[in-house]
Amino acid sequence: MSKIFKNIGIFESLILLVIILFNILLVSYPLTNVLGFEFSAVNAILLSFIAGILIIHLLSKEGGKILSLYYSFKQNWLIILLISFLPLVISIISTILTQGCPISEGLLFYFIITLPSLFLGIALGFLSFSLSPKFRYYWFVLFFFVTVFLWIFEIYFNPQIYFYNPVIGFFPGTIYDEDISITATLLFYRVFIVIVSGIIIFVAEKMYNLNWIKKTLVVLLFIFSGIGFYFLKPYVNLATSQERMQNELRGEVKTEHFNIYFSEDIPLEKIKNFVVNHEYYYSQIKKILKRKDDFITTSFIFKSGEQKRKLFGADRADVTKPWLQQIYLNKDDVLNVLKHELAHVFSAKYGTTILKLSHNFNPALIEGFAMAIENNYDNYEVHYLASIAFHSKYKVKLINLFSGFNFYLSTSSFSYIYAGSFMKYLADKYGIEKITYLYGNGDFQKYFGKGIKELSEEYFNFIESYSIDSNKNIANYYFGRKAIFQKYCVRYAANRLKNAWHDYQSGAFNKAKREFSKIYDYSKSYSALAGLVNSLLKTKNNNEAEKILKANLEYFEGSAQYYSLELSLADALVRNYKFNEAKKYYSNLLTQRPRYNYSFLAKLRIDMLNFNSKLLNSYLTASVFDKYELLKYYYTKTKDQASLYSMISLSEQLNQSYSNFMKQLVKKTNKKDIFLNFALFLEGNYSADNSDFKGALNLLQKINHAKELRKFKHSINENIIRLSWIIGNKDRILSSTKIILN
Repeated sequence: MSKIFKNIGIFESLILLVIILFNILLVSYPLTNVLGFEFSAVNAILLSFIAGILIIHLLSKEGGKILSLYYSFKQNWLIILLISFLPLVISIISTILTQGCPISEGLLFYFIITLPSLFLGIALGFLSFSLSPKFRYYWFVLFFFVTVFLWIFEIYFNPQIYFYNPVIGFFPGTIYDEDISITATLLFYRVFIVIVSGIIIFVAEKMYNLNWIKKTLVVLLFIFSGIGFYFLKPYVNLATSQERMQNELRGEVKTEHFNIYFSEDIPLEKIKNFVVNHEYYYSQIKKILKRKDDFITTSFIFKSGEQKRKLFGADRADVTKPWLQQIYLNKDDVLNVLKHELAHVFSAKYGTTILKLSHNFNPALIEGFAMAIENNYDNYEVHYLASIAFHSKYKVKLINLFSGFNFYLSTSSFSYIYAGSFMKYLADKYGIEKITYLYGNGDFQKYFGKGIKELSEEYFNFIESYSIDSNKNIANYYFGRKAIFQKYCVRYAANRLKNAWHDYQSGAFNKAKREFSKIYDYSKSYSALAGLVNSLLKTKNNNEAEKILKANLEYFEGSAQYYSLELSLADALVRNYKFNEAKKYYSNLLTQRPRYNYSFLAKLRIDMLNFNSKLLNSYLTASVFDKYELLKYYYTKTKDQASLYSMISLSEQLNQSYSNFMKQLVKKTNKKDIFLNFALFLEGNYSADNSDFKGALNLLQKINHAKELRKFKHSINENIIRLSWIIGNKDRILSSTKIILN
């Protein structure tokens, strides 16, 4: 036994102690407390650095002689193995004790991300020692930090937020996208890094006895090879240059204030709609901020989340790079997020550092500024939802929210709405100019004469007195969601869910059912439960679906997902011909009113049950096309406005003709009928999305003073102003717009 440990001296023991203590600390944090992507990436940095330092130390012990990799491993195999796998053992224990997640995928991340980085660290250590035994540690630190921080250049200059890095391995671009999986591209890249590391070690062994001129030439060869690979990366899908982005999207629009690049699969009529909305929001934000300067913004519009993830790095999150004056949008999200993302572009003037972001990169200032300008969250004013949260159980300490990166510790809606509402309150009371100063400096005392503690007391007095119809169900819907840091087995579950939903979409319902059941057992994920229930319904196991929903409904009480499960349970009861019990759950949703869509869906089902229960049963089990046809039949018979929400949704899925769809709808208003008035609101938005700006304006003007829609009055007024501006300026804008299809 003593022979085995004879090569582990004081230095080696200290290294092992550092690794153990660091990883014990690491597993106490969210996301890194389980074996997965984050744990592997952090250890890739740590172990590659330690491995390089260690190999230099071991070579120094040999009297300054360069040894082969084989001999070095043979002499020091135990310490190398301990360094390589101690973190893995600690993480496996933590995973089992804290969350009980399966470790198979975590093992793959560790072997594909962490271990190749450790091998690269050894290679850089060999190279540094061979280059100059005297300055070996200095050279290694230089090589290591240059290699680690190469990604900064890509993120700063390229239209991407993902990156592939020799040490870190891979970063997807945002923590909000839960699905981070091992792809063929990542596997290829890591194999390539292992090969390059082997080449570096081989060359380092050969160059040890060369003179300094030849050594310099070898190092220059490595440097120029690295630079060459940097510029080659976009051609092997490891980076996205401006050229690659434009070549992939192919469509281009030039307007007075925008260069818009879009997927050629997006219809030109839709692009023209986007163009006029870009120009409108530019003029509106410029007016809000009292700006006189003009500038050009580049906008990238992707046809799908899949294309966006491939080229940009985040399939769900819409993102802005203020320092490049670029925004990146999914086609289906453009009109919902455009104002918010453009507000980020305008904020660049007030930002600091070369990134032109807020003071200390404070996310609450960054997103609070944009939310204050946008002042719209799902058609509500930010003050309304903040007040709903305040009067329910969802309260916040603003001094914490605006400190460091605490913004990310809560669910995104909670942080965005409170930060936006607070910033809007300050802008309305003290002036927008002070908000712009605060953005770049972060000193509340300097610009408001009060600290954030005193300002937050003022704000909460305002929010407490803000006039609302208190509804805890609205609060639960918007704020009763877990942040990514609070979820169980989040990465593993997300990857397995993606595969299970793929099986479901492919018609392999029994296979999907088994996978969803396994995922739900360890993650308690709503998506897994929904998938399990849908799979059971597809395989005609209606009674089992009802049983599972009843057994798990209470677990989700108080969460955003509770209402979807209520609806699913009621639908399952209808399939089991338990109509009276189903009505009870539908009626609950009508009373709860968590969001307007649930009111429409529940009211439609109650009305259809009263009209013909067999029709509802057929509707629930029908295909998308048949559902649409059944709803058209039902609507012609009843003129039930509660069907409008589903009809519009199905029409969009089926790409139905807008003009034909609108011909069949009732456009009369009734001040006392909330469903009719809200149906007109939905029709107005639908018309605007389809470039019928005059028709949309006419519909929204009809309901502008409807008492039942007072919660949405701000959104209605904003849309009326927008549509009026577009109608007055559309021809001028489009006549000077140049559209190019490559």
